[in-house]
Amino acid sequence: MIKRLVPLCAVVLAGCTTFSNIDEGMTALVGQPIDAAVDKLGYPTNQVTVGGKKIYTWGRSYISSIPSLTTSNVNGTVNGRNYSGTVTTTGSQPVEMYCTLRFITDQNDVIVDYNWAGNLGGCGLYSRYLKVPKTPRPAVAPAPAPGPVTPRGKDNKDGV
Repeated sequence: MIKRLVPLCAVVLAGCTTFSNIDEGMTALVGQPIDAAVDKLGYPTNQVTVGGKKIYTWGRSYISSIPSLTTSNVNGTVNGRNYSGTVTTTGSQPVEMYCTLRFITDQNDVIVDYNWAGNLGGCGLYSRYLKVPKTPRPAVAPAPAPGPVTPRGKDNKDGV
């Protein structure tokens, strides 16, 4: 059972990373000219103007096949004896992979908002393009070495 959960957890965690990369990357572009998005993503697949604002769209969609297993219970009779068992067959299932990113700009082509939709297979590429590099934490300066220790007692000059 555990062996089956490990791959599932890996996929789920990868999906969270992918989607957070998209959110962080698109958020980082708000306030910048649309050319900053073009530099990261390439040319948009579409651009329309609505109410004085431009909407730039990047999108991709394709059909992929994922492996599937089908298990069936079978019952029958062989030479007058009843039997039952299971049969597992392999195949593939078509799945649509898609991702759509939209940046909304003002009249000066500065990004003011964004939205996106998609699934892990479709958004993975954009996630890599938009990933915001992590800034290293500043090094913590070591604590200064303690000074010489003054003995306490009758030999101390302050008379303590």
